[in-house]
Amino acid sequence: RSLTYLDISKSSATDFKHLNLPNLLCLVANNCNYIQFPKFLFNLTSIRKLVLRKNYITTIPEEIGQLTSLTILDLSNNKRPLNRDTSLPVNWKYLTSITQLDLSGTDANLSAEEDISYHRHLRILSLNHQEKLIQVPKLPVNLRLFSMRHGQLGNHLYECKQFYENLSRCRRLEYLDLSYQNLRHFPKIAGLTALVRLDLDSNPIDQASFRGLSFPNLRILSMENVALWWSKVDLSGLRLKCFRLTPDRRILKLSHEHEKIQIAQDSLDCSLLEEFTCHKMLEVPNSIFMVSTLRRLDLTWSRMEGIGPTVKSPFLKYACFKKCNISMIRGKCFENWENLETLILDQNGLIAIPESIGLLRNVKTLDLSYNDI
Repeated sequence: RSLTYLDISKSSATDFKHLNLPNLLCLVANNCNYIQFPKFLFNLTSIRKLVLRKNYITTIPEEIGQLTSLTILDLSNNKRPLNRDTSLPVNWKYLTSITQLDLSGTDANLSAEEDISYHRHLRILSLNHQEKLIQVPKLPVNLRLFSMRHGQLGNHLYECKQFYENLSRCRRLEYLDLSYQNLRHFPKIAGLTALVRLDLDSNPIDQASFRGLSFPNLRILSMENVALWWSKVDLSGLRLKCFRLTPDRRILKLSHEHEKIQIAQDSLDCSLLEEFTCHKMLEVPNSIFMVSTLRRLDLTWSRMEGIGPTVKSPFLKYACFKKCNISMIRGKCFENWENLETLILDQNGLIAIPESIGLLRNVKTLDLSYNDI
């Protein structure tokens, strides 16, 4: 009677009449070859979290509405059986108590005409690995996290317009992940003023300008492994804590030396910056080395002749200057990096170990490989 967590993954159990589970809060039943919700589930009235990953469930039954305490439902990677040509219809009216729903990898059947704005409890919606999905319903205003990684939005420009309109209804959305969507342009999400984190990794985006857009609360912007063929980046209006911008490695190897990223000097607000990762910069802003809040700095393949003479980042713990053509370390530039633990200077043009490295008393990892020392 005191059991609160039960995991029956990789089993064929479909009935638990012999068990008394009045206090069960979480049930995990992954890889059980279920083709529908087992009937014993509907007697677990106290359950709050239900995880049914990697099964063959193709319908969400009306009876799930009986589980009024259920708030987390994970149906990710439920594939249709080989002998059935059906997708997973989402019966939203039976899921009104759900706060977190994961339908990743399920071939979910969603329509832009559906209206689920009445789902005032839904906070987290994950629709990752949906290759055919290009539309979402009219979403609840209270949604906080929306993840739609790995898809083909960028191949359906006309349908994207309706997608962005429905997404823009989420006025309180704090985290948006549209990575691996083959997006060639920055998504039209200007209305999401509550957004705190935006992930656009591994998209062939050909421009990045935030001038004129309103993201007053955006603190984390990740654009790693993007197919950069452009050079200018305008971060106007943003006050970021974490900024990551790295080119696709395949393009990085093929592109010429002059094809580098340039961040508009007047657009970079460093007042809150804690992590700055930007590879292949044409010119590294001097302001980066004066950020007192900085904790992680990665300038791989950027154009730098040297470091110093003055740097002020007392909380910096990680610094990477790989392949930056650095030939000198000026003065006692590391004097204010007393908390630095990792320093990477490999594949540069150093001819001697800089004396100022002796000032780094907390360094645990030091890479000076492939220099002319």
